[in-house]
Amino acid sequence: MSRESVIFRGIRCPPSEEQGVVALFAVLLPELGFEIEHIGASFPDCIAWRTGGEGRERVAIEFEFRSSGFDHDPRGCDLVVCWEADVALTGAEVMELRTVVEALTGRQFFGSPPALTVDQLMDRRNVPAELRKLFSAVDAHLRALDNVHSKTTGWYVHYRAGKHLFAYVSFYPDCVRVDLFTGGQPLEGVGHSKSPTFKPFFIRDARDVPLVSARISESYGRVEKVIHEGGAVRYSSPSSSSPGPT
Repeated sequence: MSRESVIFRGIRCPPSEEQGVVALFAVLLPELGFEIEHIGASFPDCIAWRTGGEGRERVAIEFEFRSSGFDHDPRGCDLVVCWEADVALTGAEVMELRTVVEALTGRQFFGSPPALTVDQLMDRRNVPAELRKLFSAVDAHLRALDNVHSKTTGWYVHYRAGKHLFAYVSFYPDCVRVDLFTGGQPLEGVGHSKSPTFKPFFIRDARDVPLVSARISESYGRVEKVIHEGGAVRYSSPSSSSPGPT
């Protein structure tokens, strides 16, 4: 590996998704003046201490590839750390790591790769045509729900009811996996998962779609009920590693 191939401390290429931003932030800690107290998968992603002109402060951080990917309540974090600040945010500070790396290395990184599409994610996972059709049916049901939007990452398609994650989809050569928010209560037909509040369904043929669609509606109703009652939707969101079908 040549020195020219490294952009900073062993990082060989600019980030192309959120996990790359997390890795780059970690190697930049001394330059940025941060110490990490906690890092995980639920919002906010990280709690850290920052030393600066105003002394030492505790900061809640959310990581995004682009700042436009931030879709949480800004009252829940102090800082959004991203590779590219393509939009300004109201209510949260934004730190663009591309600018930081350019200042430290004297190199310029023009633009960034386009956001990953669902089709590209399925191509990566070698999803066959028949499973793609099954996903399309489930995706249509999810999108038909009020105030639901999706976001594609390097492993998952996330679905949120407003700002609250209630479903995420991952792909395998032999099935489409749909993890649904349960609120910690039983949900008919689910498989095993380490998460206490998300449980999976595995779609392998058209017979699985009606059951999953019904459970999607039930999961959505549980999230809406918690929100309507003014409570907090508590869950462990998907981590950067795949849970894998069981």
